[in-house]
Amino acid sequence: MKVSIRCGQWMFSPGLISSFFTLLLIPLFVYLGFWQLQRFDQKSTLKETLESRINEPMLSLGALQIQHSDLEPFRYRRLQVNGIFLNENQILLDNQIFKGRVGFRVITPLLTQENTIILVDRGWIALQKSRSDLPSIPPILGKTSVVGIINQLSSGLQLMNKTKISSDPHWPMIVQRIDFKELSLILAHETLPFILQVDNANTIKFGIPASRHLGYAVQWFGMAAALLIYYLVINGRRLTNV
Repeated sequence: MKVSIRCGQWMFSPGLISSFFTLLLIPLFVYLGFWQLQRFDQKSTLKETLESRINEPMLSLGALQIQHSDLEPFRYRRLQVNGIFLNENQILLDNQIFKGRVGFRVITPLLTQENTIILVDRGWIALQKSRSDLPSIPPILGKTSVVGIINQLSSGLQLMNKTKISSDPHWPMIVQRIDFKELSLILAHETLPFILQVDNANTIKFGIPASRHLGYAVQWFGMAAALLIYYLVINGRRLTNV
């Protein structure tokens, strides 16, 4: 049974299938629009937090006591450390996109003067013709002072091979994720549970910019409005006088 509603010279006769999909999709589009607005607020707050923490006094490793459970208060703080890069133990974080190109993030362990290891994110490097053709990574020799931002990797913290630690791993080690505890065993030193992102490379990443979330929200609301208009048009007709 089809319901018809007359309003002046217009007759609205909605179909069952079009009504079902309209009632299903419009709330979904509106929900996604508000969700993107929420993400916009979160990313804007994140950016403000970054800017405020970067301007705080620089930390030193000796005064830094950090565990997995309390990393957040130190994220985006600047840290200066001294040590020697373990160039023979390079880590390549796989499937990293930069300006539309696939590549690796180069993670080099730094053996600090406190006898702990910090993973230093040196930036992005392009994938060669194949993953078997590994990029050449220039070593950093001698004692080095590194200044960077304390952060964590969005890709998670887990090595690809988490069932068994190889006693003779192949370097550079290509991984999808990083597990600090396993690296501590592999490298025979405590590996601190964060990434130090150097200031002079394309390392500080926050995923999708806040402004893009706002654009996505406008698109979802626009799709909801367009669907409603389309629904009214295809199910309405103007009456003509006989």
